[in-house]
Amino acid sequence: MENINKLLFCFFILFVILFFATACAKTEKETATETKGEVQAADAKSIFSNLLANKAKTFMVSYDMKGEEISKMTMYFKGGKIRYDVVSDSQEVSLFFIDNKAYSCTKSPKMCIISEQAQKPSTGTESVEKNIEQSTIVSKPSRVIAGKTAKCFEVSNAQGSFEVCYSNEGIMLYSKVSLQGKTFEMTATDYSTTVQDSVFELPAEPQDINAMMAKYQQ
Repeated sequence: MENINKLLFCFFILFVILFFATACAKTEKETATETKGEVQAADAKSIFSNLLANKAKTFMVSYDMKGEEISKMTMYFKGGKIRYDVVSDSQEVSLFFIDNKAYSCTKSPKMCIISEQAQKPSTGTESVEKNIEQSTIVSKPSRVIAGKTAKCFEVSNAQGSFEVCYSNEGIMLYSKVSLQGKTFEMTATDYSTTVQDSVFELPAEPQDINAMMAKYQQ
């Protein structure tokens, strides 16, 4: 009987040792996984921030757009000058922002007007780029978009969830934004870091809309 009790006691001690060893190993494993996840998240945010911090000042990118009235958009940036070509179902408009002045131009009729109220079209990711620190950022697999390898991320913040991809020069080549139950998607179809100066030449002599209205009222 005494031998049996000793045997049972040994089994009990062995069980306790194995239990605590397993628990400790599990805790260490979970801690390592959590730490790895935190490091990966920090790395993703750092990569994302560096891409935007070193964004190219000269570039051209064209997008196919889904979920908005605008179906296509091309952006040109160079030397502080900006041009947007916007295509919707009803018309095609070019917006120029040159020397602190805004111009709205159409092909038919061929004309340009000085527009004090002209606003730059939204890419839908402004809140992502302005609120990096308040966002959770996770790296996603790279993708080839418009012939370029793009770094991709999943971003979540108070405004919603976003999937975005950027070129090595920090230019957005893809975005998928879910806001208020709607999904907006932009996919780059053409991309270059070379822009000709002629792109920013107005296609017609600009006219002051206020002067035009005053003349019309007379």
